[in-house]
Amino acid sequence: MPESPSKTNVSAPGKKLPAVPETLLKRRKKLAESKAKAARKEIKQRRRTLAKKSVWFKRAEQYVREYRAKERDLIRLKRQVKAIFGF
Repeated sequence: MPESPSKTNVSAPGKKLPAVPETLLKRRKKLAESKAKAARKEIKQRRRTLAKKSVWFKRAEQYVREYRAKERDLIRLKRQVKAIFGF
């Protein structure tokens, strides 16, 4: 049986076909781009988190300083009242 024309090799003898289908190459390229984009986004997020972390610690330290100062002030006032009125 002779081969049908649709199944014969249609490519020209001097033309090389790609080893990998074009759709697969496009898919690989798109995947690589999305991975690179995700990596850049993650690095950016880490930098932001590190910057915020120092702010969080500074805010916590400030809170502790204020709280302790108020406690000491209250104790000082109680001692003054006790010294003056003898409670």
